[in-house]
Amino acid sequence: FINTVFTTVGFGDISATNTQERGFLVVVMYIGTIIFGMLLTEVDTAVSYLRRFARKRGHDLQVLLDFLRSKHVPVQLEREIMEWVEFDWDTHEDVRTTAYAMELVPEQQLYELQKHLHFNRLLKVPLFNSIKCVYKDQFLVDVWMIMKPQTFCKSKVIVGPDEDLDRMFMIRSGTVRVISLDQTASPTAAGGTPNASLAKGTPKTIDILRPGDAFGSYSLMGDTNAGRAFDCQRAQFTAGTTYVECLVLTREEFTSLIDSEYPNEVGDAIRQDLEDHMMAIKQVREDDDGGGKGGGTMKLKVLASWSMLIAKLMRQMSSTYDMSVAVRRTIGAGLSSKANALRKQKSMRGKAAAGEAE
Repeated sequence: FINTVFTTVGFGDISATNTQERGFLVVVMYIGTIIFGMLLTEVDTAVSYLRRFARKRGHDLQVLLDFLRSKHVPVQLEREIMEWVEFDWDTHEDVRTTAYAMELVPEQQLYELQKHLHFNRLLKVPLFNSIKCVYKDQFLVDVWMIMKPQTFCKSKVIVGPDEDLDRMFMIRSGTVRVISLDQTASPTAAGGTPNASLAKGTPKTIDILRPGDAFGSYSLMGDTNAGRAFDCQRAQFTAGTTYVECLVLTREEFTSLIDSEYPNEVGDAIRQDLEDHMMAIKQVREDDDGGGKGGGTMKLKVLASWSMLIAKLMRQMSSTYDMSVAVRRTIGAGLSSKANALRKQKSMRGKAAAGEAE
């Protein structure tokens, strides 16, 4: 139909009448057919490129679905497994795509790109924000690069109340509920009145963590009880009503990074900053134990806020200093060029005066 439209007038009312015209139209029709076939091929290639991951994802999910149905898994359990595997597959595919993209970035720009993408997230963690070493930026980028993704089903326990934690979790998507299982929990932290009391061991949600929040960071320094950061001794961390994706950093990986990449004075300085922060946290907790329960969380938040404020001021002072240096250099260069121009002009005038005297 398309070839007919392009090679005739009025849908065939006016057509070729001699051999030359017929030969020309045959060639045009063949060329049109070839071009149309090439366009279809390009469209098919583009669609295949866009859907290559969808096909692989669909194949993997179908294999799992066939397996579950062959084992007569209950429908509800089958649905939960399929939803979680689908979420987990998408998460790890995003990680693979990011890793491949990073391999294409020149090594000279890789650090700046990683810093732009992730640096501010780790600054929200008080433990990392307390580092004062001049290599802090590089260290935090290295920390981020060794963190690994992990997904959790909705409403499932991530960390149990009696579990010795050895890793930090940073939430990327979803929410995590912090549930206190203390025998006598803090009434004010639980949302009650100062004179109220909770039943012995009654679960009570004391906080909800959202994307960007982290928990378990002090386990990297040996404090295995993640609940202390939330003013309770026995805390349970549970996924919310949606699937949760976290970035996980283990104590072993963290220690290995410092030992292998920062073995000398830099590593010692980083360790000292981290230990000083842990000592400050310990002192706050001891003061709270001596003066009564319920104020530890607020003190820790104030300490973290002060730490972040100091770090922000230091970065602003550093950027201001760099700007002032650049301004002084620019002004100095301008004055120098102006002085050179004046000397050159004076020299030319002297030569002209000498020529007139001769």
